[in-house]
Amino acid sequence: TSMDITLFTDPHLGTERQAHTTRASAKLLQTALYTAAMNVIQSSKLPVYCLGDLVDKANNNEATVLQAYNVGIACEGVLSGNHDETNREGVVTTLGALAEMGVRVCAAPDISTPYFDCFQSIYMVPHHASQELFEQGIRDAAQHAAETRDGLASYLMLHCNYDFTLAIEDNTLNLSRELAEEIGDAFDYIFIGHEHNGGTYLDGKVVV
Repeated sequence: TSMDITLFTDPHLGTERQAHTTRASAKLLQTALYTAAMNVIQSSKLPVYCLGDLVDKANNNEATVLQAYNVGIACEGVLSGNHDETNREGVVTTLGALAEMGVRVCAAPDISTPYFDCFQSIYMVPHHASQELFEQGIRDAAQHAAETRDGLASYLMLHCNYDFTLAIEDNTLNLSRELAEEIGDAFDYIFIGHEHNGGTYLDGKVVV
């Protein structure tokens, strides 16, 4: 049995642009991003999930935190992306603060440890500190999904590139076609945020 959901990704709330812009136009951009995200949520009658990069950087001012809260609290789940996280120890990120405020955030308690979360039959693997850890989190999620399938459709949500090996050279991550095929039996669909050009792969199973 499948379920109907609404997905959106990469609102990058709090984005700051300083080159070739004015203070007023920079503010307009931040307002436009927030308005677009809220429009997705308010126009949907279905459960809504954000597939990463809710905010443009890990730490934000109060105005951006408030925007992120308003968007995040209306979502069934918010996945952490590479812009949401930091490698600095002891830093409370905006997503971490939102989780304390009641937003259902999927972020690794320690991005150096493989992690996944499960909202019923919706699996989320957040941003990790390395490609190896990320892939282990995906395999752990697939094993759990395969062992607990109860007739409901099972979805995997990621924030990464798809089948682009150069992605692992910076702070982004990658789902290879080989790994997608390996875990394919555990999930009906794999939904991916992060890439700015959408597409479908593996006969529609992978949706970017």
